[in-house]
Order: sequence, then structure tokens, then C-alpha cells
Amino acid sequence: MSQPNLSREGSDMTLPTSPDSGSMNLPPDFRALLAEQLEVLKSFTEKQSRFLESQYNHKEPKKEVRPYDQGNPKDWAGWKAMLESSLAKTRQRAEVWTTGMDVTLVFIALFSAIDTAFLLPALQSIAPPAGATSADPDTFQASRTEQVICLCYSASLVISIQTAIITVLGRQWMAKLTSTPSGSEFVEKAMRHKEMNMFARLLLEPMLNLVHPALVLSISFFVGGLLVQLWALALSSSHHTILLFTSILGTFFSALVALLICSTVWHALWYEDSPFGGQMTSSVRFWLRWKKHASQRWTETEKLEHYCELVSSADDPALLDRAAPLVYNWAPHNDPDIHHLVLKATHRVLASDTTHSAKLTVAAHMKDLALRVREHFRDGSGLAIWRRLRGRTSSQEFQQNVANVIDLLGNLYRSALKVGEDYRKKYFVAMYYLSTALAPGEDREHTYIDPSFEYCVGKALCLFGGHKTSVDHDVLFQTAVEECYAVLNKHGSQAFDPISVEIDRPRFFQHLLYRSLWPGDELVSRLVKGHEDEVWETLAPAISSLTDSVLLEKHSHVFTLLNMMRASMDDDGITRRETLDLSNLATFLLASTTSPFLVQDRRARLQTLVFFIPFHTIGTGMPELNAQERAVCEAASEFLATFKSEDPLASEERGFFGRIKDRAINPIRRPTFLAPLRHHPILMLHGKASGLSEEPAEL
Repeated sequence: MSQPNLSREGSDMTLPTSPDSGSMNLPPDFRALLAEQLEVLKSFTEKQSRFLESQYNHKEPKKEVRPYDQGNPKDWAGWKAMLESSLAKTRQRAEVWTTGMDVTLVFIALFSAIDTAFLLPALQSIAPPAGATSADPDTFQASRTEQVICLCYSASLVISIQTAIITVLGRQWMAKLTSTPSGSEFVEKAMRHKEMNMFARLLLEPMLNLVHPALVLSISFFVGGLLVQLWALALSSSHHTILLFTSILGTFFSALVALLICSTVWHALWYEDSPFGGQMTSSVRFWLRWKKHASQRWTETEKLEHYCELVSSADDPALLDRAAPLVYNWAPHNDPDIHHLVLKATHRVLASDTTHSAKLTVAAHMKDLALRVREHFRDGSGLAIWRRLRGRTSSQEFQQNVANVIDLLGNLYRSALKVGEDYRKKYFVAMYYLSTALAPGEDREHTYIDPSFEYCVGKALCLFGGHKTSVDHDVLFQTAVEECYAVLNKHGSQAFDPISVEIDRPRFFQHLLYRSLWPGDELVSRLVKGHEDEVWETLAPAISSLTDSVLLEKHSHVFTLLNMMRASMDDDGITRRETLDLSNLATFLLASTTSPFLVQDRRARLQTLVFFIPFHTIGTGMPELNAQERAVCEAASEFLATFKSEDPLASEERGFFGRIKDRAINPIRRPTFLAPLRHHPILMLHGKASGLSEEPAEL
């Protein structure tokens, strides 16, 4: 329901804006009185609008949303809900069958009447005349054509009547199928109903599917007899009797139907949950005390499989609300197929049409599923669980189910975050458990304890599945970043400290540049502050080993990190800068002049690079530079100076490259990080002018 427009502009009544509107001929005193009344009316309208808006926007205090208590595996509430859902679907399917059988019975009644109308004259034609007094009845012979006609009509009538018998029995079986099974507990009733449905699919449904072919066959006989009769009248021929064959054919079909009925009665006597059972079989079983399968028991695994299948296929949110507490409350199961079914049931409960309490119930117990899945990781590989699947579930399907559940949890977390609800933490913890359960070697020691929410957020920022992160880790990492910024924006730095303590900074920065998602400069800066030495020990080797492809994509993030470290270093921090290898970075930066989209920030990045270059240990124990390498250094120095001639750092740059050229730094090796620049367009032009096309001199 949309909010009503309570403002003056939105109302149907339009008030004049001034007393002069349409009142030019009124006396001055009356116009002044009218203006005063208009002001009073406007003031009253504004007050009334504010009052109505406050009443409309008034919200009752929010009730705290909590997960339901964990239920017992034999809890009647959950099983009753699933039994009602299953019975509703069975009754819906049985209603379709019953409607079809009613139509079939009406058709058979009409068709049998028509068939009988044709059959009676055919029987009279093959019978001895009424006035015959012969002592030997065998002396009378009916024509063969008349016998064929009688055969077709008789077979058609017999088949239609037998089909009607099957249809009537089918309606009785439908009543048995849609009734609530007997049992002392709802779990027993649900399992009995499952078996009854299984028998119905295997036996009852194929049997009912024979009704229509039988009717087609009956109609075919009728049409055949009608055609033979027409041909007989046309040709006026007669043949010998085949009445014996007619009797055999009718007896054959009758025997088939009788055998079918006997087998259904036997099945109803043998199996208490047979869908073919009726009042007669119940009475026989009662007197014979024949309940061979009445004491049947089902294993816990079979019960869980059936329960998860019922939850996955349920479409009533109210029933799912009652069934959610039982999804995870089972004894440990080591069957991977069970995990697959539990995931499907979880995905259904987390759908948008269920209540928050039902969603939180399965999210709060996601740890149970993670622990059971992790038991299959014998070889330390996240694919072990998929390899142990026994054919019913493929690895791709299992992986997709995990990704779907994680995506749903992420969406629920963001929805709760927008309204500031604390139950978002349960969704995040559930995401963390499910992601780490399938990650090879990820944080296994926490699974047998109850970690805090801050612990899960801190560890989620460090999860990494390789240089190409998995979708599950990307979703979890992004959600953890959103939580960090939500805490910082709402509660400040002090509330962020418990999360910051749990973050493994070396691991975080080791994989930071290989992630597809950047966590933001503010968060990275907070993680660097106060831990510069620890971060630099991890960050320097990571930056030194970056490839050209990663630099092309992450160059802005690399210089962002270097600027953060530069801000925390002083000019005496030589030790930390010596661990950085600038070969690839310098080559990439100087070569970026040919890429227009990299030129705009080059000057600021050169300043950052120069900060690290003067104190960078280039190497030891190498002889003098040859003429070509000296010229390359000189050209690079002039090249850098063209961009920074007015900057105070320009002299430091020129001095650095000049010291390389003049051997002012001892000991030194060739500046190999500048070797690729020999083919740079600007340096190639400089080389031709300086005679650099020659090969390097022998050392």
C-alpha cells in the first residue's frame, strides 16, 4: 500500500494563494478578513498533514528475530508438516486421475449401450429361427460373416466392461492412496506414505494407463464389426461358423483381467502399504493376522533422505516454517549424497517466501553440515567430497548447489545489513563455514569450537583459492569487506579492532594483488598502519614477483600500496627498501608512455618509484658497465628528467642514473631492470643518435 499524499499540493482542494485571487470587487475590510481566514486554514492544514503523516509512518517496535530451537529427529511438528505437504501433492495428482476415470466411466456407459444395440441383432442373426422344430440343432449353420460381426461386437463389449471394472477399482485405490497412513508417529506415517507412493508409481500408474489403450481397442473392434457388417451386406456372402474362436477370445481377455485383479489383491495382502488395498483385503489381513511388513523399520539415513526431499519439494511457506528445525538435527552421516540433499533442502528454506526465523534456523546450524562434509577430506583436497559421490550427484551439480546456497546467504546478509539487523552475523558465519568446508587446507582447527563473528570476518579476508579465486571465496571476501566498512561507518575504529586482531596480515597482503576484488584504500590503509614491518616483509616479495599481465591490471593498486608504505617510511628506512626488486615495475612504468590510458598518473608514480630507487641495492661483484648500458642509463635519466625538470626530485633522479654511469656506487652490477628499455621508442631514437646500435663491448 503506497503512502497517501498528505501535502496541500497533493490534495484535491486547491486553496487560493492570495486573497486578491477572484476577489477584486470585495471591500478592503472583507478582503483582509478573508486573508486572515486563509492563513488560519493553511496553518490548520499543515498541522493536520504532519499529524496524519506521523500516524501513518508510526511503526511498532521491531521484534527480535531469532532462529527456532533445534528439534528432535522424531519431532511430530516437522514430520506432520511434511506429511501434510506430501499428502496435498498426492491428492492433487489423484484428483487428476479420478477426474479422468469419471470421464472414462461415462464414456464406457454410453459406448456399451451403443455396442449392445448393434450386438443384439447380430446375435439374433446367428441363432436358429424361432419357429424351427428340428430335433438336431447342429443342422442349423450361421454364416461366417455373421459370426465375425458377432465376434467384433462381443469383443468390444467385453473389453469395455472389463475396462470399466478396472476404472471402478482404480477409484477405490485412489481413496486408499490419498488417505492418511496408519502409524503411531508422524515419522512412521510419512515413511508409509512414501512407500505407498512408490508402489503407486510402479504399479498403479501403469495399470491406469492401460485404460485408454483398452478403450481404443474396444472401439477398434466395434468399428471392425461395423465394417464387416457393411461388407457382408454389400457382398451378400456367407461362411462357416467361428463362434468357438469368439468364445476363446472373450475368455482370453476375461482371464487377463481376472489375473490382474488377483495379483493386485495378493499385493494388497502382502504389503500393508499397497495402494491396491481395500476393505476386503483389510478384512482378510485382520483375520489372518498377516502383517509381514507391518514391523518394517527405516534407517536414519533413509528418513533423512526422504525428509530433505519433502522439504526441497514443499511449496507452502507455513509448512517450511515448521519443518526447518529438523533439517540439520540428525546424527552424523558420512554419505555424500546426504549432504547434497541437505543442501537442496537448505536452498529451499532460504528462499524469499519463508520467514526470517526459518532462514536463521538453517543458517545457525550450517556448521553441522560443514563438519560432516569436512570428514570426507582425507587427502586434503576440496574435490574429495565430489569424487566420493556415488553417481547420483555429479561434482558440478554439488559445486553449483554450494555456490547457490552461498549466494543466497550473501543476499540475505546484505538485506539484513541495509536495515541494520544483528542477525546478519548468522548469515555471514554460515557463509564462512560452508566456504571453508570445501577449501583445501583452509583453517581446519576452528571447526570443533565456536568462533566469534569477528574471527570469521577476519579469516574470511584471508581466504584465497589461487591466483584465480573461486566464486565462493569472492562472494565471502566481498561480504567481509562490506561488514568491515559497515562497522567502521557505524561504530568507528574501536569497534573494528576485534576484527583487525583476527586478520592474518601476511596472508592478506600476500594474495591482495591477485584478487579480482579490491577491498578499498581505507581498509588497506588501516591494516597497514602500525604493522608496517610485518606488512613489508610480505608485500615486498609479492610486488617484486609481479608479472607484466598482473601489473597491467593491478598497476594502480601496486602504487597505492607503495604510497602507503612510503608514508610510513623515513629516509633512514634503507633496510626495508633494499628487499624490493624494481626491475619489472620500472620497466613497466617507463614503457607505459606508449599506452595513453597509463600516462595520466605517470608523474606521481615516478615520484613514488624514485623514493625507493636511491636506496635500492642493485647488486654486487659485477664489472664496469659497457658503452651501450651506460648510454641506456643516460637516456633513461634524460627521459625521466623531461617529465620532472621542475620537481625537486628531478635532480635526485639524474644524480642516481649519473652515479650508475660514473660508477659512483660501489660495488654495483648492471641495471638489468633497464635492459628491456633498449627497445623503447624514445630510447631507440636516442641510441641511433649516440651510436647505440652496436653490440655491447666484451667485458
